Amino acid sequence: MLIFQSGRVRADFFSEDGVAVCSREMIAGDVLCLLAGGHGFTVIEDARILEVKQGPYLGEHEKRRFPEDQGGGRG
Repeated sequence: MLIFQSGRVRADFFSEDGVAVCSREMIAGDVLCLLAGGHGFTVIEDARILEVKQGPYLGEHEKRRFPEDQGGGRG
């Protein structure tokens, strides 16, 4: 879950197979709960984001990267 505290960020969303689905602009006060698929972010205006994760986090090897040409950020 992400809580956007300030700034502006474009959130890009991907299906489970890496296909770009949509993008949304996130601003202060927005909350984003990520359940499935992939996501990436592009900072439009300096932002402060609080991320709450269910653990444990086992490291970079558990992440799946989507190609850069399918959206702004990666995640």
